[in-house]
Amino acid sequence: MKDLTQGNIYKTYLLFAIPLVLAGLFTQAYGIVDTVIAGRFLGETGLAALGATSDLIELTTSTSWGIVVGLGMYTASLFGAKQYRDLKNNLYATFFAVFGIMLALSLALFFFREPIYDLLRIKDAIRSEADAYFSVYILGFSLIVLNDFGLCTLNALGVSGYPFKMSLLSMALNIVGDILTVSVLDLGVLGLAIASILSALVVDIFYFFKIRKCLAEMQVLKDTPFTLSAHHLKKSALYSLPTGTQQLVMYAAAVLVLPLINGVGPAASAAYVVIMKIYTIVASVYQNSSKTVSNYVAQASGAGKFHLHPKGLRVGLIQALLFTIPFVALVAIFPRFFAGLFFPQGFEGEALEYAVMFATGCLPFILINIVNNLFHSYFRGIAAARLLLLSTAVLSVARLVLTYLFVGYGMRGVFLGWAGSWAVEAVFCILLYVFYIRKRYTQKRAVS
Repeated sequence: MKDLTQGNIYKTYLLFAIPLVLAGLFTQAYGIVDTVIAGRFLGETGLAALGATSDLIELTTSTSWGIVVGLGMYTASLFGAKQYRDLKNNLYATFFAVFGIMLALSLALFFFREPIYDLLRIKDAIRSEADAYFSVYILGFSLIVLNDFGLCTLNALGVSGYPFKMSLLSMALNIVGDILTVSVLDLGVLGLAIASILSALVVDIFYFFKIRKCLAEMQVLKDTPFTLSAHHLKKSALYSLPTGTQQLVMYAAAVLVLPLINGVGPAASAAYVVIMKIYTIVASVYQNSSKTVSNYVAQASGAGKFHLHPKGLRVGLIQALLFTIPFVALVAIFPRFFAGLFFPQGFEGEALEYAVMFATGCLPFILINIVNNLFHSYFRGIAAARLLLLSTAVLSVARLVLTYLFVGYGMRGVFLGWAGSWAVEAVFCILLYVFYIRKRYTQKRAVS
């Protein structure tokens, strides 16, 4: 434990952020492996099949992640208060609630998948492959969500080493499973989905026994009967719904943009899954770096040190830029190398050109999005859920409107709409801070 407001802020930020950034990069690794294997072994068709429903899967994954992160916050509060019996009851109740809700969502998406494919404008040339991957993945989706549930639960209990080991195990199982199902059994993109679900199941089992061990150490595993508490379910909802809603709003626009991308053609669908992997790996750098800001301003607010907020934001911005610029520069200078990693050796085609276009023409503008993510972290730190939702809504609406306006230019228009939405939200957040937030915390500082 550490008071981030004490000592040299630059050193404190750096030491706090480095493990977060490395962990974030590692988390993205096995998702990238899936895409590389699909591109190398299955070519443009395999990539297009993954990309056709990628944003829909990302929407469901990110929303569920937001929910379980919120549940973890409530678990941490019960653990800190040493209310172990309430913790056990709440943990059991939310486990069954999360599993049941996600299973129902999975079944709904599965049974209505054909209208969804029509909405997403998935071309006939890749529809059967896209259906094979999406059907298996979405039916096993609840098992994947339980991985996140286990991770967030253990983090709430102060356990960080075990989830790291589970990430290693998950990556190893995914890689081995991908190679076995795709290159040996020749199952195509179906094999990628099967490998993801089976690896999630194995990791769920490990998490189950580890959490039971933690409950045993709290001496509540066997001697306390499980009782369902409406009070704790309500409290859990208060923690989880805002974070889940924010993720839902953010990724809903991406899903609505996906039909426009699929409408450009299979090459655009194939390129988009590569583009999203490049974007995600770079974005994870500043997203994890900016988590430092959330913790810093939260501690400063709790201590009544509101005058430290501007310094926290400023140092957070400098750090995020320093971490991210090298990644952006490498990809922008060597775009064909990095994009080519996802395609068969020697491949030359429209999908590769789209990916190169993104790396050189759109990715550099991600530096603007660092400002947006910085304010997202700041809003979380000051517990301003409404401001977080408002700024996210501005981003989503801007991306949707600008993409529809410029999609006539093909993928160039898609990239223009994406980068333009980052700029719109950045301006909004800066104005919000200058004319509202800074004034509000200046007043609080005067009172304190």
